[in-house]
Amino acid sequence: MGDIPRWLAVAQSRYPGRPVEQAVPWVEQCIASPNRLALVGDRACGIAEIGLYYGFERRSRLSFLFSSPGAGMEPLRILRQMVVWAKENGAVGHFVVDADTGVDFGPFARRLGGVTVNEARYRIPL
Repeated sequence: MGDIPRWLAVAQSRYPGRPVEQAVPWVEQCIASPNRLALVGDRACGIAEIGLYYGFERRSRLSFLFSSPGAGMEPLRILRQMVVWAKENGAVGHFVVDADTGVDFGPFARRLGGVTVNEARYRIPL
């Protein structure tokens, strides 16, 4: 948890205008949860999760992954570890990788055997 202030500063610089500091309690919960994996490197960090769908199906997804400039391949190594963790912890189907920040994770996903999925998704403004 000692890395939280450092990564909060990185997040604030990468996502100006977003209240990322409000995520700190959630990150602390993720670190303590057996259904989530928090990985912290020197220049990248991320959280993956396994959720129970339909009351029986364990599915996994990337919660977030971001890096400081010059991270090189560290984010890919973190993502690879997340996929292994999901498999080892009984997740089925696919490890979902997407972003609501406009980041295209395609190059990373393809290196790990991922394919592009086009689904009809709709967003209703709140």
